[in-house]
Amino acid sequence: MIGGIAAVVFGLALFVSPESMLAGFGLATPVAAKVLSRDVGATATMVAAARAMASKVDSPLIDDPYAEPLVRAVGIARRVRQTARLFVAVYCGAKPRLTNTFTSTRYEGSMQLAQRLTPFSSFLYRYSFRKVLVASLNITPQEIPLFSQPTLVSEFGITWFRDHRNNPADADRGNFNNVDLSAASSTIGSSASFVRLFYQNSSFHPIRRRFTIARSVRFGVLQPFQDTVSLQFPQPTAPPLPIVIPLPERFFAGGGTTLRSFALNQAGPRDPVTGFPVGGQALLVFNQELRFPMRLPFIGTRLSGALFYDAGNVFSRVDRITLLWTTPKPVFNPANLQACLLHCTNELNYFSHTAGIGFRYATPIGPVRIDLGYQLNPATFVIPCTNKAPNCQQSATLPRFQIFFNLGSIF
Repeated sequence: MIGGIAAVVFGLALFVSPESMLAGFGLATPVAAKVLSRDVGATATMVAAARAMASKVDSPLIDDPYAEPLVRAVGIARRVRQTARLFVAVYCGAKPRLTNTFTSTRYEGSMQLAQRLTPFSSFLYRYSFRKVLVASLNITPQEIPLFSQPTLVSEFGITWFRDHRNNPADADRGNFNNVDLSAASSTIGSSASFVRLFYQNSSFHPIRRRFTIARSVRFGVLQPFQDTVSLQFPQPTAPPLPIVIPLPERFFAGGGTTLRSFALNQAGPRDPVTGFPVGGQALLVFNQELRFPMRLPFIGTRLSGALFYDAGNVFSRVDRITLLWTTPKPVFNPANLQACLLHCTNELNYFSHTAGIGFRYATPIGPVRIDLGYQLNPATFVIPCTNKAPNCQQSATLPRFQIFFNLGSIF
């Protein structure tokens, strides 16, 4: 039961940008609110507002399991003496999402309650309804009817988190825990029925003066129920087509905040014909960093370095999570080297390993990061022939090396 309610704030944003709401509430400067909304989206911005209003400490805690870590690095002006324990926010608007596989636009409305348990932990209760339009699909034409249908997602969710870091923007000691559970069902208006579980645990351990070991694990599962079925490889193309978890709702990984040897959202299963990523129903990512100081002329100690190791992947289903070093390579017909015979599904369930080095430059809103990642075990998969000949296939190997520029902590 939510007790000790000192204030209730109701935010309504119909055709009004969320950054305008934040600035209007006095929770953020216009510049900070605009940056926050632009980089983490409307829902995360409303979460940030809720957390700031619910916090009684000098540094309001700002977190959302689906937001990029930048949401924790953007400062919201302090409203430290506000003792509200309850926040309700409604937002309706559109947000595009771009990947190499598809383009999606979301029209979303959400309501959320925030319950503060301790100075370090809170519960978030939410309901959201969104319409997702998918376009520019880079998959086989036979699968477009399966994936291009407008999707309605109606879901209830609950989030618990505990943030005991000394600096959420750039921690060097403490820990962060986050558990999110949500359910979407056709019974309440959703096009597909599925349960989503996401868990994150991060910790920071100083070992010497300005030396820190930072680590994180992220685990996610999507489980369909009712008339929704799990992903299959290859996807069925003959009618009647099954109901599957929509592309934009699946897990994707790769990039400067997850697996730093993959390009953005390029980890995990791929379309067996075009070779583009299609996401998965399970996510397992490990990140480890050894952060060390540097001292350079004119810059001083504002520049630091990091040696890192990332491991994990996106998997087609939770029962396909494996520690295999790699997947079997495609086998082509000796009589026709342009036709794949075995291991042609591009499911790519394997455990990737990445080593790399990074540099961080300290700023008031979090570090500016440059990360160079090298994958030790890139997978081989099937793609169309480069000459675009019909019914022609060839093998390709994922790039080993990636470089990323980011603002804010990776976790």
